[in-house]
Formats: sequence, structure tokens, C-alpha cells
Amino acid sequence: MNIFSKQTIRSLLSLVERYFLFIVLASALILSFYFPAPGNYIRGLGLKWPVVVIIFFCQGLKLKTREMGRKRDVIKILIIGMAVSQILAPVSGYLAASLFGLEGENFIGFVLICSMAPTLISGTIIAIKAGGSRPIALLLAVGGNILAIPIIPINLQIFLGRLVPIPVGSLILKLTVFVLLPALAGHYFREWKPDWEKRIDPVLSFLPVLAYGLLIYMLFSANSSRLTELTGGELMALLAASLCIHLFLLIVAFGTGRWIFKFSRPDCRSLGMIAAQKTPSLSIIVWAITFAESYPLSIIPTFVFFLTFILADAVLAGIWSRRPVSLTSS
Repeated sequence: MNIFSKQTIRSLLSLVERYFLFIVLASALILSFYFPAPGNYIRGLGLKWPVVVIIFFCQGLKLKTREMGRKRDVIKILIIGMAVSQILAPVSGYLAASLFGLEGENFIGFVLICSMAPTLISGTIIAIKAGGSRPIALLLAVGGNILAIPIIPINLQIFLGRLVPIPVGSLILKLTVFVLLPALAGHYFREWKPDWEKRIDPVLSFLPVLAYGLLIYMLFSANSSRLTELTGGELMALLAASLCIHLFLLIVAFGTGRWIFKFSRPDCRSLGMIAAQKTPSLSIIVWAITFAESYPLSIIPTFVFFLTFILADAVLAGIWSRRPVSLTSS
């Protein structure tokens, strides 16, 4: 068997593309541990906020909201998605962190990721592969992120305020200026210049991810030696808590839509997956603003949660994709 065959190379490239974000973020952590000096130098140049703006401008460029179209029950679905993502998730995340014995920075980081908005891109892709509704996936991803901007700081204040000072007003302002406005600018630039789509799409698959990696490398280099404090038992507790919370949120969102409101199966598949996922990008930004200096290891739960839901939903998408349903099936 030729291990360098075209099929093998294509499979490897597909695997790298699928987990590119995780690979880049893990590489940034490793580099910050073994080669912190360049990261500290780059950090001293004051590039944090320009990098954040680039990340979310690129995210905005990738949004294709025209595909949202018109769907029945969109208000009900959005309300359910937001209730699961922004009320149930932080509450259950706080309880799970206590139940699984998470302490210190692991506790802070786990509540942080559980308080985030749904994923913008990866969740939509996985939900569609699972036979979910594309318009509903886009509605929840885009609408959920916009609506979550003022809610996230309030949730962090409620659940972490007794442990960590949360500058609610400042955080809302920074999320608006450095996250929401660049994302909207990117989106409307794409609408203004639709002919640029084919030119920029290949770059957009990699540029924001590399920018995330640079941000982590810059901010983590000063405290990278603390990675040795993380034990195998703590990682296992994070994995177990992440899987339990993700599946719990998915079941609640899917079940509420399907068995209480009688939405179609495709709508419920998108509702379940999107509402249960959490965006690592926004979590990284909030961590950079609020926790990076004093609690650098609080970013680790974001990576663990991200890897957990990507793998779990990839398996579920494979199962659901073998049970195709029409877009109007009940």
C-alpha cells in the first residue's frame, strides 16, 4: 500500500482542514511554551486589538445571510435557541463545573465557554451535513451572536462575579467595538462587493484561524510555563463535563422544538446542534479582554469544549445524514 497515494494525501488534507482551528490553537500553546520570547515581543508591539478586528472582519465576510430566507416559526426557534444558549447553558455549566470538581482557572474557563454564543461557521456546516435546515442554522448562528453580545458580560458577572471582577460596561463596549462592528462591516462589504467572493473565500478559510493562533501565542507566552500545572485528572474532568453539557443542551433544544412545538426534523436538527455549540472565537476574545493576564489557564476549557463538541457532532451528523428527511417533514 502506497501511503503517499493521492487518495491518502487528500484524506490527510481533509482531516487537517476539518480540525484546522484546533491544530492552530494547540500549536500556538506549544510554541508559547517552548518559544515564548517572540510571542512576548509581538505582544509588546500592541497588536492585540488590530488582530481581533481582523478576525471578526473576516468572520463577517464569511456570513451569507441571504440564505436565511423566510421560514415559519423563526421567532419561536430563535427564542428557544437563545434560552438554551444564554440561560440554560451558563446555569448548567456552573452546576456541572461544581459537580465535576473543577476548581480555580478550570472553573472560570468552563463557565466562560458555557456562557458564549453559538458558533458562527462550524456549527452551521455540521448542522447542514446532518440534514438540518440551512436557513435555521444561519438564523441561530447570526442572530444568536448579535443578541449574545450584551448578555455574555451579564452572565459572567452573575456566575463569576464573586470570583473575578467583571467590568460589564467595558466588556460590552469592547465586544461591540472590536467584535460586532467589524463583523457587520465585513458582512456588508461582502454584500457591497459580491464579485469578490471567489477571490477571498480561499483566504478566509485560513486567515482568521491563523489570527486566532497569533492572539493566543501573544497573550499566553508570558505565562506559558504554567501549562505544566494542568494534570491528566483535570483534563479528564473537563472532557467529561464538556460532553455532558453539550449533549444535555442538544437534547433539550432538539426535544423542545420537536416534541413540544412540533417543528420539522430539519429545523430541530439545526436548533439542537447550534444551540448546544459554543464559539471558541468569542471565548478567546473575552478571555483576552478579561482573564488572560491573571488567569491564563482559563483558556484551556475552551479548547477542550471545542474539541468535544466537534467530535461528538461529527459522529451525530454521520448518523443523522444516513436518515435523510425532507425540509418539510414532520
